[in-house]
Amino acid sequence: MMEDYATGLEEQRNNTPVAWLRDIKYRILLCRSLKHDLYDYLIDCHSSLTYNYGKLNQESENETGTYSENFSRR
Repeated sequence: MMEDYATGLEEQRNNTPVAWLRDIKYRILLCRSLKHDLYDYLIDCHSSLTYNYGKLNQESENETGTYSENFSRR
């Protein structure tokens, strides 16, 4: 819709708002893309942390021993 309006203005040789409209369109699309990328990244991080936490708990239940502060087995 914005692109159609910008094209119409451009055909009327009214170029001042055309660049402005296209810039806004670009910024909106960029923000939407970044929002989805951030959401996907957070989901991946959560999944990884959940998996690693479960794995760590399972390993600690299966093993006995003394662990130092850096979690390496003595």
